[in-house]
Amino acid sequence: MNTIRPVAGIDVAKEFSEFCLLAPDNSVLATLTIRHNSPQDIEKAVKLLQKSEKDFGCSPIVIMESTGHYHKILFHALTQREIDVVIVNPIQSDSIKNLDVRKVKNDKWDARRLALLYRIKGESLRTVSVTASDWAALKDLIRQYYVVLDEMTAHKLRLRSLVDRVLLGFEEDFFQISSVTGLAVLKAYPSAKAILHARKATLVKLIAHTSHKGLQKAQLKYEALRKTAQTMLELGDPSEHLALIIRSEITLIEDLQAVQETILQAIEALVEKNRNSDQPAMARSIDLLDSIMGIGFISAATFTAEFGDVASFKSAQSLTAFSGLDASVKQSGKFKGSRNRISKRGSRLIRRALFHVASANIRTNKNNRPNNPYMQAFYQKKCQSKPKMVALVAVMHKLLFVMYAVIRDQRPFELRDPKEHAARLAA
Repeated sequence: MNTIRPVAGIDVAKEFSEFCLLAPDNSVLATLTIRHNSPQDIEKAVKLLQKSEKDFGCSPIVIMESTGHYHKILFHALTQREIDVVIVNPIQSDSIKNLDVRKVKNDKWDARRLALLYRIKGESLRTVSVTASDWAALKDLIRQYYVVLDEMTAHKLRLRSLVDRVLLGFEEDFFQISSVTGLAVLKAYPSAKAILHARKATLVKLIAHTSHKGLQKAQLKYEALRKTAQTMLELGDPSEHLALIIRSEITLIEDLQAVQETILQAIEALVEKNRNSDQPAMARSIDLLDSIMGIGFISAATFTAEFGDVASFKSAQSLTAFSGLDASVKQSGKFKGSRNRISKRGSRLIRRALFHVASANIRTNKNNRPNNPYMQAFYQKKCQSKPKMVALVAVMHKLLFVMYAVIRDQRPFELRDPKEHAARLAA
């Protein structure tokens, strides 16, 4: 059997893609324009790939660029027909744009260059198996969850700036603006004048009911809040138009909170459905990651959705590179760069979730005890010679190795002394 595989490059656009199939000697076998809404065009491409397998005695491979969501229709159509597909990062495909001396930039040439990328990179390019529907749904839901979360954060920041103009010190002295009590009080009384005109019994009852602190503490809060409102009024109460804007911002925040809760329920239902199925790998991965210190359900679901099947990674280093935490290398001749940054070429959501998990691992709890004494000691040791953010990235890097080991071994996380862990491995 021929060991050099035929390779097809597909340059993806919104409504169509350019297909270029190369023989093992890199000669062009066929080119084709594939309309994404045309089953006939997709079948033509599949038949060309199947014919190349018969002609050269080796299964073909397809190289596609990750282009937003536009590549997904074609990707699923090919993987369902058991054709090996590699999805490459646009950074990788851009690196071969100067492969030819002549400056040519069009879709057909880009398709050919994608095919040649495989000849250069070879088996280091990872084929992507067809993602199970549950995994694909989890990824979509998790990403939408963060979209809603970011939008809600933007509205909370805007609300904070508005409240500072009406009741300066509200968040520092009384309630968190985004808390249930803070939103309830501001929605009912969005100005200093409204608070001063409010019935005492009604406002005290509202504070007590939403904060669950009791009437006595609620009354103390009421007196302090009224005093602040009187001061703001003496300074000149802003126009009533701010009350309208504050109420509108609170309505938007409450709507987004409801949407976020709906998405969270959908994620939980999806995981439970997978857990009760014949192939509960997704739920198992979330449960294993959830056992690690500092990782909660959403973080575990985020990592599972973004990693996909961890078994497809050859090593923890591969997972680190996929997450964009691998160090960039700058070296030429005798020069060797010493100020290398992380590549940041992988999933931003992974790094975002890792940052919060790493921060939780190095913090102390309410009893002034470290959440993870060994990780905190590792961080403090790094801080002796490195900036704090560099030390935190080292913790994130270490956590990725822990996650990889937990999923690889299919065993829940155990908090151990590193020396004890090394001794067990040696034994």
